[in-house]
Amino acid sequence: MELLRLLDFVLDARQNGRGLTARNLTLYAGNTYAICTDSPEHAHLLIKGMATLEMPTTGNIFFKEKKVDLFSRKAVLDYKKKVGYVAADAALIKKASALDNLMLMRYYHDNAIGADLPDRVRMLCRRFGVENSLRLYPWQLEPEETRLFIIIRELAKDPAVLLIERPGDYLRNENLDILKDILKNWAKQARALMLFSARQDLVETLCQKQINILKGRVTTSDLQVRKNQHNG
Repeated sequence: MELLRLLDFVLDARQNGRGLTARNLTLYAGNTYAICTDSPEHAHLLIKGMATLEMPTTGNIFFKEKKVDLFSRKAVLDYKKKVGYVAADAALIKKASALDNLMLMRYYHDNAIGADLPDRVRMLCRRFGVENSLRLYPWQLEPEETRLFIIIRELAKDPAVLLIERPGDYLRNENLDILKDILKNWAKQARALMLFSARQDLVETLCQKQINILKGRVTTSDLQVRKNQHNG
């Protein structure tokens, strides 16, 4: 089943002056994708564009074969609920505790006001070892704890599509292994995962397909195993 499609999708690159073009990029339910690129900036730009954190100059996004009205705030917000975004520029709300950050996402995405976290979200906090830090504010958290709460927040949305950028840059091996196990099970369901990482163990464990970005052009192919990649 088709989950997400970019059609004639063009993004401007602000840093290197080269744009990014995806003529027809489609993510299917049950498939997992690794990004292979000659430009990390382009990988980040594509992820931001798919999350509608960077709007295209031209082109369209389709979710489950329905066009997303990128000029409608409501349509874009509804779409954002279905896409998880874990990248270098993802952040927590600074004036809210980690718990409040997670609860605010529940209010927003589920339209539900509850006294406590859902059991599945608390279980994620416990599994990553951050349950005792829920009452802390972002400025009180260790950098890795902040990134873990961002991951938990996005997983708590139960998104149809999950976009993750270079988790090996900010997670120790222990937590990276936990994330890998979680994503292995998560990806078995009717969802799509897109990963940008130089960690070949992550790519080989989690991904089936490859998204290629070469000179600003986006294509897909079967996964190609590469040697001697590390970090990120």
